[in-house]
Parts: sequence; C-alpha cells; structure tokens
Amino acid sequence: MGLTLAVFIGGGLGACARYGLAVFARRLLPASLVPWGTLAANVLGCLLLGFLAALFAVREDTSPAIKLGATTGFMGGLTTFSTFSHETLILFNNGRPGLAAANLGANLLLGIGAAACGALLAGRVA
Repeated sequence: MGLTLAVFIGGGLGACARYGLAVFARRLLPASLVPWGTLAANVLGCLLLGFLAALFAVREDTSPAIKLGATTGFMGGLTTFSTFSHETLILFNNGRPGLAAANLGANLLLGIGAAACGALLAGRVA
C-alpha cells in the first residue's frame, strides 16, 4: 500500500505542476499556436527523470517509495505523451503539417537531449 500511495501522491503533484506550466505558457504566449506548456512539461520531465534515474542508480539506499513516487508518480503526472500526440494531430488536421512536424521533432529531440543532460548532471553531483 505504501508504494501505491507514493505513486498516487507523486502523480497528483506532477499533474498539478503540468497544469501550472500550461497556464503559465498560455499567459506568457496567449496567441501562440505552439503547445508550449506541453513541450515544457515533457522536456522538464525528461530532464528530471534522467537526473533522478542516474542519481538513484548510485544512491542505492533511497527508499523504493521515494523512487517510485518521484519517477513513476511525479514524472508520470508531469509528462504527457497523450496530450502531445493529440496537440500534434490537431496542428496537422488544422492545415499546419509543418508545425505538427516541428512539435513532434521538438518533443522527441529535446526530450531525449534533456534526459541525457539530466543524467550527466546527476553524475557530477552524485
């Protein structure tokens, strides 16, 4: 039950953080066609997950509840493949295939790059 609760709490906090990023992005760039909030959430989540995965690999004494709450819970709630996919499809269906392709590439390339940077950063602080 403790691990499930950790994922539940982490997931709720991550989802709230994603919502906050989306609201902030809409206020910052209200007329933008680009789904900046989703991109920010996915890239930030990849950076943090890369960092935490590398950190937890060397800090074996971290409790399973902390690991699962932070990774599966918080990062799972923060990042969103389904929203990214849906927003990309909307861009394509609205006659913006170039923007849809750019959104696809940005999420994938920046996400993978951020995960790698997070892992490198963890290696320096661990």
